[in-house]
Amino acid sequence: MNKAEIRKLLREKRRNEANRAEKDENICKTVLELPEFAKADTILCYHAAFGEPNLSAVIAEALTQGKRVYLPVTGENGQMEAAETLPGDALKIGRFGIFEPQGKAVPKEEIDLVLCPGVGFDRNFTRLGQGGGFYDRYLQNVHPFCVGICYTDCIMEHLPQEEHDRRMDCIVTENETWRAK
Repeated sequence: MNKAEIRKLLREKRRNEANRAEKDENICKTVLELPEFAKADTILCYHAAFGEPNLSAVIAEALTQGKRVYLPVTGENGQMEAAETLPGDALKIGRFGIFEPQGKAVPKEEIDLVLCPGVGFDRNFTRLGQGGGFYDRYLQNVHPFCVGICYTDCIMEHLPQEEHDRRMDCIVTENETWRAK
């Protein structure tokens, strides 16, 4: 299968995911227990869309702990950037129908930890995103700890990988955590 066919298959699985709230809770609990989460001062997270696992509890806890939390925004150049979100901030609907903070973008070098959504992942830590390459371009030339977030049903044995694709350092599902060596 090519990437488009795999995306279609995995999006369908994600749409039909049962017990989503319980699975999201397990994913959040695992993320909050990661040593990299404890060490991080700055975290790039995401606002769940299109059936992605909901990390609202991670965002809330990070803010409670005084961490700086950023969400992806579409910059003026059409590329992904990260803008800070604060408790009580109003989010706006961005270019792709995803909620974004309205704050100013920060340099990507300031991010310690990236919680990265994906349509799917494989056991080689390859990420299959929505197809726009936004995270791959954003993560070029920087090296934060990257955690892929998805449901177990969206883990594949092998995904096609291109040279520019950014591998994850860790993958968290509702059932398991894998770490790259």
